[in-house]
Amino acid sequence: MSGEETKDRSDRAEEIFLGALECPDAAQREIFLRDCCGTDAQLRRIVEGMLEDLPKATTFFETTSQNLSLPQGFHIEDDLEEGALIGPYRIVRLLGEGGSSRVYEAEQDVPVRRRVAVKILKPGMDTAAVIARFEAERQTLAVLEHPNISRVFDAGATVTGRPYFVMELVHGTRITDYCFANHLPLEERLRLACQVCRALQHAHNKGIVHRDIKPSNILISVIDSVAVPKLIDFGIAKAIDTPAASGQTIQGQPIGTPAYMSPEQIGGGQDIDTRSDVYSLGVVLYELIAGKPPFDNDALIQGGFETMRQRLLYEIPARPSSQAGTKDLHRRKELDWIVMKAIEKDREKRYSTAHALAADLENYLRNEPVRAHPPSRFYRLKKLFLRNRIASASVAFAAVALLTGFTASTFLYLRTRAAEQQQTLLRKAAEERAHVTKAAILILEEKPAEADAEIRLMGGDLTQPSVEATNVFRTLAIWSARNGDWKTSADRWLAMSRVSRYDENDMTDKVTRDLLPIAPTLVMTCDFARYRQFQQFLIQRLGNTTFPFAAEHLLKLCLLTPASPALLVQLQHAAALAEQSMPGNASTTPTDWMEAWRCVAIGLWYYRSGSPEKAIVWCSRSLLRRDWEEARAMQALLIRAMSRKTTGDIEGALTDLEAARTSIKQHLLQPLDEMKDGYFHDWLNASILLGEAERSVLEAR
Repeated sequence: MSGEETKDRSDRAEEIFLGALECPDAAQREIFLRDCCGTDAQLRRIVEGMLEDLPKATTFFETTSQNLSLPQGFHIEDDLEEGALIGPYRIVRLLGEGGSSRVYEAEQDVPVRRRVAVKILKPGMDTAAVIARFEAERQTLAVLEHPNISRVFDAGATVTGRPYFVMELVHGTRITDYCFANHLPLEERLRLACQVCRALQHAHNKGIVHRDIKPSNILISVIDSVAVPKLIDFGIAKAIDTPAASGQTIQGQPIGTPAYMSPEQIGGGQDIDTRSDVYSLGVVLYELIAGKPPFDNDALIQGGFETMRQRLLYEIPARPSSQAGTKDLHRRKELDWIVMKAIEKDREKRYSTAHALAADLENYLRNEPVRAHPPSRFYRLKKLFLRNRIASASVAFAAVALLTGFTASTFLYLRTRAAEQQQTLLRKAAEERAHVTKAAILILEEKPAEADAEIRLMGGDLTQPSVEATNVFRTLAIWSARNGDWKTSADRWLAMSRVSRYDENDMTDKVTRDLLPIAPTLVMTCDFARYRQFQQFLIQRLGNTTFPFAAEHLLKLCLLTPASPALLVQLQHAAALAEQSMPGNASTTPTDWMEAWRCVAIGLWYYRSGSPEKAIVWCSRSLLRRDWEEARAMQALLIRAMSRKTTGDIEGALTDLEAARTSIKQHLLQPLDEMKDGYFHDWLNASILLGEAERSVLEAR
């Protein structure tokens, strides 16, 4: 290794070491080290060695500082004791400390008497990287002058050269604790949030992105019985026009508190802008309304970095009103619109500024139309009525009086007819619910045959969505499959798809998971007419999805058999989305099971589209990941076998086919298990592809 490479590795190790010191606990430090060092084991050993030596070094310097005989009046500042002086500031007590600095409460006597906070570097932390970050925070706070942002009063260096700065001492409570402890009405919480928005907008106008907006950095001080929010801790702030790798952070590594981090932060993006702060403030607003953030911070950390990244990038949280009810249904929806727009995954769809978020909150408080709602005449008319109740009520009363005579007889006739139709629907719905409830009880009593007979009494179908019916049909579908009755199993799966409650805004994998067994069941029973209908149902529901896992499911379900040119055109968007979501290149091992499945789906798409060479590349990439899902590997081998046969590689095709056939045949000899070396429907897919591969490859033999 050259001298320059050694220096680069040393500089990199120092940066990672300093970043690790900022991690609040061992779990976050482990995630941080793993993502910074990657596969560079030597770099990891260097950093871990530095962390292990830190306590020894600290003890050495403390002991040395006690034994050194220094000139009178000269001392080494370590843990400053009460009464110690830094310039004109007398230390009162230690308030807290981070990896590289400490914050003290101090008293200033001249020219004014006041309590302040002094932030000073720890001894031995005066490296170029740490000083650069410290100076950046000092300069950031120096340009901010807003009543809701903690101010900087003074700056300097101690006699030993350690830089410090003096700032406003904020005695306060984190915003969420203050609101909940004082049972603050919702409107008052929103007014506090508006003040924070204005403070954040001031920072943005000065070219500063905070990057760590969270409740503990928004403190509430009570001044003359008035709650005043203060935005603090710009320690990881960044100038908007400063490159990401400015030396103040580890390039490409997310810095902040996971539950409040924007998707672009956790994704490692280098172009973090003010909309990242808008997202974090939206999370705080969510917590003020719902009583908890959309994602639990401890659960995110315990799940590991990759799971955390996937959740923050793709999982859509529940609306805040579903976590804490509001009496007024319409008003509750308006707040949901505002919060969900602020925490949009796509920053282009968020509020463009903190000021825009504050403006919509103020519209809500004034009962005016909020911009988060798609503008409609009815919505604006309703808001106009709410703001001008008396005049609007007078006009409405006059209009109603004119129309009453004309509509009375028609209304009575329509009401009678509607009542009859409603009674018929209610009677039918009640009968359906009775059959479903009885079937559910029989399933609990482990009597699936009798439960299935009960469903047959109602025709095996339902017209009303129902969670109970969804569970009944799912259970009976699996039971029928285990008994080899694939025709009935297909009927039950399709019935389940009709009664499942689908929320278009909840596009987590659970929404499409129950659809996966339907396609192979229909193909196994040669029910191709209903399979084509099911393909169109899927395309209508998922054809324009923006979620890679939904695109993967769509491709796997629709391409189980050879596809027509029209179907391939309908699936182009899903294929492009799935491929664009994959990081790295053909030699990059998928980081998790979801990416490995996505490779299989893309390979199947290219094979059906007539591009066998690309299909081979994607299937080979999927096979780089080895885990418990053997069914996935078998599908990748079969698609690759058919693709190799198409390219003329008969020997390679036979090798892949034989490897897959042996495993699939052995698995199918065993009783049907819902999940053994892969989900049972994945093994059904594999067996269908095996039949196609045997016909294709063995013909060319």
